[in-house]
Amino acid sequence: MNPLHYFLITIVGFGLWPVLIRFANPLPPAWVTAAISIITFAIGLGAATKGKEQFYLIPFCIALAIGILNGISTITYARLIGWGSMEGTRYVPIVAATLPVIMFVIGVIVFRDKVQWYNWFGLGVVVVGIGFMNLK
Repeated sequence: MNPLHYFLITIVGFGLWPVLIRFANPLPPAWVTAAISIITFAIGLGAATKGKEQFYLIPFCIALAIGILNGISTITYARLIGWGSMEGTRYVPIVAATLPVIMFVIGVIVFRDKVQWYNWFGLGVVVVGIGFMNLK
């Protein structure tokens, strides 16, 4: 499959579920997270067992730890979405816009990614955009 297909599926999936989760009210965020996790697990397990990939225990344990962090983050994200007021609607795009900033900083600090002036400029544009989203 073309990487563009993965990109489109990803942005549609991640873009739609915060909107669709509002229809899950009054289901508590923890139950919504559990339902999402069950389906994600089933799809992931199906994809992993479909191929001939080798299993590695240590990376799998690291992935489990990431899953714990992701579960906690998903619950807090679902609570923001289900806030029920204009505040929750304002916070969700800010969270989404902040993710590239966090990934950029981690890439530079942890992975020693090489960055150019235009990368810093793009980061500045994102930060300014987050500031504009916070204006009342």
